[in-house]
Amino acid sequence: VGPLIAVHAERLLLRDLPLFPPDREPVVLQRDLDVLRRHTRDLHHDLEGCLVLEDIAQAEAVELPLTTNASGLLLTDWEPLLPVLLDDGQSVAARAGCFHASLAAALHEQARALRATQGVTRVGLSGGVFQNRLLTSQVVRGLQADGFSVCFPSEIPVNDAGICFGQVLEYGFSAQPS
Repeated sequence: VGPLIAVHAERLLLRDLPLFPPDREPVVLQRDLDVLRRHTRDLHHDLEGCLVLEDIAQAEAVELPLTTNASGLLLTDWEPLLPVLLDDGQSVAARAGCFHASLAAALHEQARALRATQGVTRVGLSGGVFQNRLLTSQVVRGLQADGFSVCFPSEIPVNDAGICFGQVLEYGFSAQPS
């Protein structure tokens, strides 16, 4: 999910910044990050350039088809969302809001599918994507309203540091004799 958010952010927010010349791939280097930080700080002082969180939070979700492959893996089809994300006639806030709402709804649908097939009633949210307050609040609100118990890491970071910790544990347990 994280790379999907990064691509969407690049499409909506970064393409008009002077970071990426037309002949260069949009790879963010450290100096580019410094420029981006300065630019976004400036945007927050320019009310016309600001994304209004309330506008983003009110957006409607696009329904994304959910299928199951031969291995039983749930797959969300993002194609129906692309026309909205690429519609330059809509504001950045409207497109960002639709993206967040659609992602939250897709995660909710995946949980519902797992409850129907596996009896799952508890959902753990982990990964750097859940550092996004708007997305996390939408996901938690939807899941809890539908009767799911939602869990977060409490002593291990939710981001890549938590993944690293899990990899160390996995290695430690695999290296022990049976």
